[in-house]
Amino acid sequence: MAAPPATVEGFRRVIRWAQGARRANRHHAFTVIPHGGKEPVGLVQLWRIEADFSVAECGFGLTPETWGTGIFDDVADVLLAFAFDIVGVHRLEARAAVPNARGIAALRKLGMQQEGHLRRCFRVNGQYMDHYLLALLAEDWRRAAFAAA
Repeated sequence: MAAPPATVEGFRRVIRWAQGARRANRHHAFTVIPHGGKEPVGLVQLWRIEADFSVAECGFGLTPETWGTGIFDDVADVLLAFAFDIVGVHRLEARAAVPNARGIAALRKLGMQQEGHLRRCFRVNGQYMDHYLLALLAEDWRRAAFAAA
């Protein structure tokens, strides 16, 4: 993920941008606050690739303190239901840096399949890194949800 803004005004600009993008139906961002908690522990995002939101990309960012607590599973379930059932996404994509084995495993656990290796596609800490492209189709998600029920 890109580094967060360094100043309060920087956060304000990001919030204003996100609000405008949501009103224009280009982007949805949600703060993650655990049940009973008061402080945010992460951010999840959904942004359109196709103008009608039939193809979208998602992103998850959670603090390391939440890793292994199950909060990712809860947040991912809500975001996927929102994407497929509310927004009407047909194909959901995600990118993960190749060295991010934990993130890649989390995306695969959601049913995402690796479809590509993107060479030096995104800058992280000033260096371009390779990423994997993973995707999940709405019908595959529904089939898995039905089988789990």
